[in-house]
Amino acid sequence: MKIHCFFLFIGSTYNLKIFINFLLFCRYKMLSKLRPKMKKKQTVKYLINFFDNTFGLRNIYFQQIAQEFKMQESNQQKQMQSENEKQQQIERQKELFGTVVNRMHSHCLKYDAISIFFPEYQNPEEVSCNWVGDMDFNVCPYITEGIQKRIKTNNIYGYPGLLIKYEPFLNSLISWCRRRHSYEIQPQQINITQNTLQTISTLYRLKSKKNQGIIIQTPIYYKIIDQATMIGRKIVPNPLIFQDGLYYINFELLEEQLADPNNKIMVFCNPLNPSGRVWTYDEVKRVAELCLKYDVFLISDEIFADLTLPGYKHTIAGSISNEINNNTATIFTPSKAFNLSGLSISTVVIPNQEIHRQFTQKNNSQGFYYANIFGQIAYENAYSFQGEQWLTDLMDYIVSNYEFMQQYLTEQYPDIEILQMQAGYLTMLDFSKTNLPYQKIKQILINSNVLLEDLSDFFYPKQTSQLFRINIACPQVKLKECLEKIVHGFKSQSKN
Repeated sequence: MKIHCFFLFIGSTYNLKIFINFLLFCRYKMLSKLRPKMKKKQTVKYLINFFDNTFGLRNIYFQQIAQEFKMQESNQQKQMQSENEKQQQIERQKELFGTVVNRMHSHCLKYDAISIFFPEYQNPEEVSCNWVGDMDFNVCPYITEGIQKRIKTNNIYGYPGLLIKYEPFLNSLISWCRRRHSYEIQPQQINITQNTLQTISTLYRLKSKKNQGIIIQTPIYYKIIDQATMIGRKIVPNPLIFQDGLYYINFELLEEQLADPNNKIMVFCNPLNPSGRVWTYDEVKRVAELCLKYDVFLISDEIFADLTLPGYKHTIAGSISNEINNNTATIFTPSKAFNLSGLSISTVVIPNQEIHRQFTQKNNSQGFYYANIFGQIAYENAYSFQGEQWLTDLMDYIVSNYEFMQQYLTEQYPDIEILQMQAGYLTMLDFSKTNLPYQKIKQILINSNVLLEDLSDFFYPKQTSQLFRINIACPQVKLKECLEKIVHGFKSQSKN
């Protein structure tokens, strides 16, 4: 009673607002000191109730305190859930991509053809194969399930139906490009081929004649060059400018080449193979607009688009404008992102109706009518939501491998530099700081039982280079083994 009278006296003496603020301050200081020591929430709530009832503040602040506890509990639950999900993701990725698969004697080019194409390697089974562009990971489980289901339910492999009339197949690509690249495709714009090279070869024949020029930016996958020379087309190289670990387009030279009326086609590799360079929106727009200006047909090879790394934005050339879209053939396939090259299926989007009709006719005249039936299933299941989740996990693992390689070489042998990789799983190692000539670098790699892609053929005309392409799409333990061999080989050379 005396305490209440005392505070009533003070309350009548001072301004009421000041008095209440004083009480709140005392309440805050008391609770801030006691709360960390209270392990049980009920104890804290009891003190709050006692204080508020004593000073008549319960009705004002009880809801605020209750909400505070509720928010703390919610944040703790979210944090625990996030940590659990992250751990589950790590375990899932280890299971999907961390398992070492023995691919020897599986009729694959990457391992079983070493003795044929690279006889200088005496013991193929001991070679770290980080060269050709396919991955050492088991395929997306949803793709495998789809193929197994087809085998189990129908064990007859006769002529497949015409995919250009099969809506689920067409819609898989349409939906994929819409949600991932904001690119709208109509079913009648799609054509089916066996692979990217067959598509490019058919377009070469369709849009150019013998001795007419095809503009190709180098370095580039050498078989794109070979397809042109084999049918008598003139290669017009547009060498990219290498600066600060990235390639850039020489637009001044490019415009001169496009202005030549003998040049009928330009091949645009976006993202770039071999370096993984993702061209910016402005770069893509400028290339496409120049082709349109000089009436040069644009072949846009975008098969690495779905492997664009976080932090970079892929731009489909045809998405820039209807006019550009009408002057472009855009190649899409899940073969790179989902490792399906052996199933021989690809697609090309040709919005120009007349060119599309001519392409179909030219394609058929070369004997192509039907796609691989298992390739069809794999294609649809890759471009699904289940496939997209797998692809997200894959990209996390690729980024992890890339960061691991950067750290390892920086610490162990900084003279070997890594080009900035913006897409894919194929990047380049720059050996120029070793001050060793091409042949010596090549021999060290052979002696170390490491097979990387020699970039000599990626230029036109061919030229030796101190750049070698490395494939990092493998379990990290295999990547580490490859890097250890490389570092050991070059350190041993330094001692001699």
